[in-house]
Amino acid sequence: MTDPSPDLPRPLARLADPAYLSFWRERHLCTVTTPRPDGGLHVTPMGVVLDADGRRAWAVTSRGSVKARNIRAGGEDGVPVAIGTVDGRWWTSLEGTARVSEDPAVVAEAEERYARRYRVPRPNPERVAVVVELVRALGSVPEQDPARVVAAWHEAVEAGAVRRALVLCSPDVAVGGPRGEARGTEVMRAWLERSGISLAPQHELVADGGRVVVHEQARWRTPDAPADAPTTEPADTWVVFEVADGLITAVRRYETEAELPG
Repeated sequence: MTDPSPDLPRPLARLADPAYLSFWRERHLCTVTTPRPDGGLHVTPMGVVLDADGRRAWAVTSRGSVKARNIRAGGEDGVPVAIGTVDGRWWTSLEGTARVSEDPAVVAEAEERYARRYRVPRPNPERVAVVVELVRALGSVPEQDPARVVAAWHEAVEAGAVRRALVLCSPDVAVGGPRGEARGTEVMRAWLERSGISLAPQHELVADGGRVVVHEQARWRTPDAPADAPTTEPADTWVVFEVADGLITAVRRYETEAELPG
C-alpha cells in the first residue's frame, strides 16, 4: 500500500492506495446498509461507484425504494450508511453519510458514473441519486496485478461496456495496430465502438512486470476489420498491454506472433 495522502484523514487512507482504487474500478456488485426509522437495518444489493478524489460514493435508485425512503428520513443531515463488497477472500467497506438528490444535474452525473463501472442504466423517470460523503474506507484487496486489470478490460469489451473499459485506461493510453498508433481514451473509445471487436484470450493472463502479452481470438462485428480477417469467423491476433498504477497505458495489436516486440 502507498503512503496515505497528507490531505486524507487516517480513516480514509485507503483512498490513496492504487490497489484499492484498482479493485473499485472492477465490476463488483455491492451491498448497502441503511437504517430503518424503527432502528432496524435494511441491506440490499446495489451498484456503487467510488469517487476517491471527491471522497464520495455514488449510486442510483428509484425514489420510492426502501433505501431511498430510509435515507430521506434523515432530512438534510442525511443518515449513516455502510457499503460492502466481497470477491472471494477480497473485500472492501465504505462508511459515510448518505443523502438523496433529485437535482437533474446530480442524477445525470450519478448515471454517468454508474455507466462507467456497470452499464448504461435503463430509462427511469423515478430515478434519484444517492451520494455518500465518506468518513471511512476499509478492506483487504489483492496486490496490484496487471493481469487482473487486463482481464477486467476484456470482460468490459466483451460485454460491449465501452465506458467501463475506458475507466481501466490512463487518459493518454496508447492504442496501436497495423494502421498506426494514437493516444487518448477518445481514441480507444472510437476504436472499440467503430470496430465492435471481440477479443477472447487463448490462455491464462500472466504479467511480466507491467506487460501482459495475450494471444487472442479476435472477431470484428463491423466492417472495420483487417483486410485478411473475416468479420464472422475468429482470427488469431496478438495484443500487448502495458499497465502502470492499476491503469492500462498501452494496447498494441499485432497480426502475427512474429511481429511482437522483443
